[in-house]
Amino acid sequence: MSYGARPLGSPLGAIVGGFYGAETCLYLAAAIFAAQALVILLSPAVSLARQPEMVGEPAGC
Repeated sequence: MSYGARPLGSPLGAIVGGFYGAETCLYLAAAIFAAQALVILLSPAVSLARQPEMVGEPAGC
C-alpha cells in the first residue's frame, strides 16, 4: 500500500509545496505519517501473537 501512495503523495506534496511552501508541506507530511502510525498502533493486528492460518489450507502445510 505504501508503494501505491507514492504516486498520489508526490503530486499532493508538489501542490501543497507550491502554494504554501516547503515548511507547510513538511508539517503536512509529518501529520500524515503520525496518523498512519496511530492507525497501525490501534489496529488489532498489533496484539496478535502469531499470524492466523490461511482460510482453506490444511493446518499441516
